[in-house]
Amino acid sequence: KTILEGRGIRYDEAAAALAAGGSRPLDALRRAEAVHALRTLPDFEPVTTAYKRAANILAQARQKGLWDDSVLRTPVGPPSEGWDPAEQTLAEALQAAREATASLLDARDYPAALRRLVALRGPVDGFFTAVMVMAEDPAVRGRRLGLLSTLVSLFHQIADFSKIVIDTPPAK
Repeated sequence: KTILEGRGIRYDEAAAALAAGGSRPLDALRRAEAVHALRTLPDFEPVTTAYKRAANILAQARQKGLWDDSVLRTPVGPPSEGWDPAEQTLAEALQAAREATASLLDARDYPAALRRLVALRGPVDGFFTAVMVMAEDPAVRGRRLGLLSTLVSLFHQIADFSKIVIDTPPAK
């Protein structure tokens, strides 16, 4: 962490990259640099906020015994009847992001992978606006939690964005 901070990486960016795991220092540096670079983009704060919201919902569901990380994340195949259009849009976007980032992550091209994941902002915002994740129907709730779990796991391959501190401008 000290080495990363010595290279101009913020403490929270270093913590986020290190929390994602791995035992290769150079890889942690690349992930931290990618997060640091992402911070300059206008979608950084909304995407980080959405990640934190998804992670918090999942944590609360785990505490209540409503979610187990061992279950299938995003259902395989096309969404079925009865899905809200926002669920369907997010499921399709997550599948496309998973496919698009796989080779980028293998190549350790973390900046490109994060740029691709930031593109999820629209479908994620639409999902949170349109549906209540903690629906009473266990199947619907499980499906929605699965979508959020997929979202969090995609980002977590690079960094744990719950460690990121969103700077708020000083009050006027």
